[in-house]
Amino acid sequence: MLERAEWDDADVALQNWLQSTISIQGPESFMLGEGLWMLGVCHGKQGRPVEAEAAFSQAEACFRNHPSPILRKEKLCHVKEAKALYFYSDIDPAAARTCLEYSLNTWLEMGASANAALMQFNLGNLLYKNGEWEEAAAYFKQSLEERKDATACCRMAQCLYRLGRNAEAVTAFRAGEALQPGIAIQEGLMLLPKLESMDQPTMEFDLF
Repeated sequence: MLERAEWDDADVALQNWLQSTISIQGPESFMLGEGLWMLGVCHGKQGRPVEAEAAFSQAEACFRNHPSPILRKEKLCHVKEAKALYFYSDIDPAAARTCLEYSLNTWLEMGASANAALMQFNLGNLLYKNGEWEEAAAYFKQSLEERKDATACCRMAQCLYRLGRNAEAVTAFRAGEALQPGIAIQEGLMLLPKLESMDQPTMEFDLF
């Protein structure tokens, strides 16, 4: 992860590159969209929401002009994802969800299962942060069917614990630990010993 000073340096470098690209390829080129998309991420990381929104909107305008329907869809998905994660996430969770759902549905339509699984993980994270445990757990489980990820296991376990589904939470925690030993500690999760000490019913729970 870049530090603030490094994002500032990246901002300057991107601004210079964009000026050069505009002079060579024009103000609505596909290549310009790539730079504007990255500039939006950069401004989001710098805490400059107005500039981030403007850069993302300009990137979308550039990508909509691309002659290839496949590339157009892919790039618009990437911009929507970036807007959700680096702009809307903390200020407008509903808008972030709309962006991620757009990307998820597009990737599913295109048969890009790995990309769709990442969107399901991102949606799970967004809902997890906002305390929407049931839906978050469902998205994490969908993601795990395609993308085995220790963090998704542990966050799903947190959701299940808050829903009172302790036996399933233990299964999810153990799956995360099997994928990445020590992940529960890294995630700041100290629930596993507590859950394992409870008198719990035997329960089948197929995580993967």
